[in-house]
Formats: sequence, structure tokens, C-alpha cells
Amino acid sequence: MVKISFNNETHLAYLDYLTSLVCDEYHARYYSRLLTMLFETTFAPTNYGLDCNRAADGLSMRRAYAVANSIDIYEFLLIFSKNVSSKYLSTFFDISI
Repeated sequence: MVKISFNNETHLAYLDYLTSLVCDEYHARYYSRLLTMLFETTFAPTNYGLDCNRAADGLSMRRAYAVANSIDIYEFLLIFSKNVSSKYLSTFFDISI
């Protein structure tokens, strides 16, 4: 398994946000190790047709979190999208990289 290094404060806040989308506080205690392991696993696309949608969903969630928390979207993407293809980023956000 490949681990990703994150800015610690931003990393933990975003992980808490994602956990809250998946389960309530009671169940988060039981699933925290699993959710952290999934969160830290590098996304490795294998099928462009199917994985493009998955990557776009992930970027959409990151974008929604950044907007809701008044975080500059480009700064946020630099922190969290190091392992996402620039092809996905430029298509989804209509930016040139």
C-alpha cells in the first residue's frame, strides 16, 4: 500500500469531513482505522472509462469541501491531488496545468 503525505491539519479535517459523510460519530469509532487506510491509499486508475468518473467524484467532493470551508480551491488541490492525473484536473476544473 502506498501512503500519501499530507499537511497534517488539513489532512485530519478533511478525513473527519469524509468520515461524517459515511457514518455517524458512534460508528466512526469502529470504522476509523479502515476509513483512514482507504483515505491514505493512492488512487491508481486501471480503466480510464470507469476510473475517470471515480476521479471526478473525488475531485468534486474536494471542491465542495474547499468551498464550504472557504479554502482556496487551487491550494486545496495542490495539497490533496498530487496523485491525480493533470488530465483529470484540467478536464474537471477547466484549468491548464
